[in-house]
Amino acid sequence: MKAKLSKVILWPKKTNFDPRIVEFKLTGISVVTGGSQRGKSALISIADYCLGSEKCAIPVGEIRKTTSWFGIVLRLPNSELLLCRRNPEEQATTDDMFMLQAKLVEVSKKAPEKNCVTRSVITRLNELAGLPSIPVQGDEESSFGRPSIRDMAAFEFQPQHIVANPYTLFFKADTQDHQQKLREIFPFVLGAETAETMEKRRLLRETERKMEEKRCQLAALKMAAEVWMGQLRGAYATAKEYGLMPSAPDDSDPSWGIEVYTGYLKAVPKSPQELPIPQVEPGATRRVARQISALKEEEGNLTQAIADRRRKLTRVSNLNTTTQKYQSALTDQGGRLQPLHWFSEKLADTEACPFCGSDHNPARQQIEQLAAEARRIESRLGATEAAASILDRESLKLQSEVEGFEKQLNTVRTQLAALEEQSVDLKSRRQTMREIDFFIGQLHTQLASIEASDQSGSLAAEVTKLEREVADLRHATNSTLVRARERDALHGISQAIGHYAQILGVENAERPANLDIRNLTVVVGGSDGRRDYLWEIGSGANWMGYHVATLLGLHEHFLKMDNSPIPQFFVLDQPSQAFFPGGYRTARGNNSPNDTPTFTSEDIERVRRVFSALSEAVRRTERRLQIIVLEHADEETWQGIPQVSLVERWRNDQYLVPLEWLKA
Repeated sequence: MKAKLSKVILWPKKTNFDPRIVEFKLTGISVVTGGSQRGKSALISIADYCLGSEKCAIPVGEIRKTTSWFGIVLRLPNSELLLCRRNPEEQATTDDMFMLQAKLVEVSKKAPEKNCVTRSVITRLNELAGLPSIPVQGDEESSFGRPSIRDMAAFEFQPQHIVANPYTLFFKADTQDHQQKLREIFPFVLGAETAETMEKRRLLRETERKMEEKRCQLAALKMAAEVWMGQLRGAYATAKEYGLMPSAPDDSDPSWGIEVYTGYLKAVPKSPQELPIPQVEPGATRRVARQISALKEEEGNLTQAIADRRRKLTRVSNLNTTTQKYQSALTDQGGRLQPLHWFSEKLADTEACPFCGSDHNPARQQIEQLAAEARRIESRLGATEAAASILDRESLKLQSEVEGFEKQLNTVRTQLAALEEQSVDLKSRRQTMREIDFFIGQLHTQLASIEASDQSGSLAAEVTKLEREVADLRHATNSTLVRARERDALHGISQAIGHYAQILGVENAERPANLDIRNLTVVVGGSDGRRDYLWEIGSGANWMGYHVATLLGLHEHFLKMDNSPIPQFFVLDQPSQAFFPGGYRTARGNNSPNDTPTFTSEDIERVRRVFSALSEAVRRTERRLQIIVLEHADEETWQGIPQVSLVERWRNDQYLVPLEWLKA
């Protein structure tokens, strides 16, 4: 997107003051320097807010207390675009915006009035950036939707909390949603994925869906054809039976298709008026009907008799099983008491106890009782054996009766089938001309339906055509080619990162540094073959160095692309903070923000490296890249470096917000 940040504008709440305008150089490096809490960092928040951010990150305090509207001017190839957004006041944000595109925009003293909303501004910026109106993944149900100019903010700004952050490389990539969206759009941003291939991928998915629908329709037609085949075979046989197709073969060929059957059946006359009426023997139908009725009654009686015998057989079988279990239990008990007979006989000849020799009658009585119990068990066992024998005989008898009834039933059903077939034959022989006419009407209606719905030939041709289109689109959207272009782009960017890292003086700058677009970080190769992620590399100076080197390498790549959606400006906020975490030394030896800071020669050299890298990026991009630096350090840190211009110095009584606004 050939757009540069020309101006940042603040309109006061007090109408007697003029707007505050901060104007930047459109080429080279524009520097805004000043003490702490002067409003330098707010310039990024204001620009992002006017570019349609969801939230207002402009600091609460004097800036929002005194300002009614915020605005920016973007310089386009042949015009300027003024974007203004209302101060949200007590709200988190507001959608009230003003948009004006003209050859040259004049900043009015009067505050803007709403003429659009945030969504309208984003839509217009998307158009100017040439962003596609389809999701990156080509799926309209994608959770992240189409690429937006809002996504491109990741490459435009490096605010103070990001520029030396070891865990976050890109602006607004510190939340999971923004990270995932950035991962999805990166191939498109790098030019590996183009709007044309995205459109073809969308068309591919649409064509694939259409192809599957047509395949399903074709499969349904084939299934319907199988049903039609059965109907046509039946109609063919009936037509032959009625004598409606005298010249057709008597039997159909299994290899015949729908076309063959319909060809013969179309020869059936529209009216059967010339066909003879079949003769039927008087009384034949009545006689057969009586015989069928008698056989069906006999069939019912036999079925009932079989059901009765089966119920009895089931009860006998259950009783027999129970008897066998009881018999088995008695046998076990009898076996355990069997020795008592022998023991009782041995005691019959003596009065003394067999164990201790004493005369003890109770023991003898117990033994006699056990012997009596053994005899009772033997008696019961004999009874159960007799019962089991009776049950076995009854079971055999019932089985024999069931088999006899089943044979009689089969005989009856055979006779019944023969009579019913005879009845059908009688019915077919007594067909009237009216019934034949009804069949003919049904037949021709069926043939008309088949002819109207048989689109399998044209549908198959359409499926073949769609399959060719899918194959062509898959070739055009070959993911292998996209990955190859992505690798080439990342290789060039990595080379640029290494070049700028040398200028910035990061540690081990000779090691290869690669942009990892999956993890959204920089990976530095080690001499031992390991790969160190940005957060594994120590020192804020190194973190800042790789941030700057990566963003410069990316912008260098963007400007080589024919139609990059990234605006041609890059705003960098206080890169020197990595070298002075404890504050700045001043001429009077204190940290007053009103004083101009002074540095040692080593301090100056380290900051100058940053400006040298930025100047090199301007040179390598042929001055097409606009860089804006918001810096606490003063001119001595960039003096003599090409392409650097001071545009604002906010020290002593100078702030982003004019002093008279603050005093009013």
